[in-house]
Amino acid sequence: MSPPLELAHQVVRDRAQGLASVMCYDPYYARMLQSIRQCLSDGHPVLVRLHSAADYPAATMTAYQNDLEGHVVMIVAYDDTRRLLGIWDPWDKRSGGERGEFSWMPASELAAIVQDSSRDCYIVPAPLEVNARVEDGTLKVEVGFYPVEGIVMDRDSLFLSDISVELGRTKDLSFAEGSSAKISGQWKVGENAVLEFPLVESEASAASLVIEVSATVRGVRPYPFQDSIRTTASRRVSLKQQAAFAVA
Repeated sequence: MSPPLELAHQVVRDRAQGLASVMCYDPYYARMLQSIRQCLSDGHPVLVRLHSAADYPAATMTAYQNDLEGHVVMIVAYDDTRRLLGIWDPWDKRSGGERGEFSWMPASELAAIVQDSSRDCYIVPAPLEVNARVEDGTLKVEVGFYPVEGIVMDRDSLFLSDISVELGRTKDLSFAEGSSAKISGQWKVGENAVLEFPLVESEASAASLVIEVSATVRGVRPYPFQDSIRTTASRRVSLKQQAAFAVA
């Protein structure tokens, strides 16, 4: 039987090719745990590194010798009643581990075995955050990193740039100046690029659209890098506040 993952609450999932991962740090474990719970509630898993051999179960000394730096697992769910975290672990018994695939871990246990070299660090691998709204006759598409509640590392040296947006055809919307746009600049975690699409007057009160977004992500940790990523998002926007106007 499948585990009762909190991630399953989202009916429509964005599709991503590449993720805009954000690394966070918080020396206060209770606050770190709250941030992790918020990420899960928003539909995003969290990566952490554990003592995979010395403290995290391993069958042989070989595993200890081969993995002194720790082992990455993904937190994918939580249970507030039992104070448990749902862990997805790729290290199965064939590799010398004892907790392959999904298992529940007490939140207090995670606090004890998070890797010393990355104590209280966690990574949130998320698609580009895409939001859309209609304002004064213009469709505004906002693109950015997932806004993590935790303390973001590299906040001043991790950026999105060269953002492109292409809108799928919809019978309820027509655009005055085309259905694609590009913008260049630098946007760090907590900032959004805004791309605007003037609308032709519409009789509809709401519209569903598919938004294709691509961007370049640049950063410095663990070394200088850049990568191209893409997210396909389905969004429904209200047109009730749209100011009707004609395009010359």
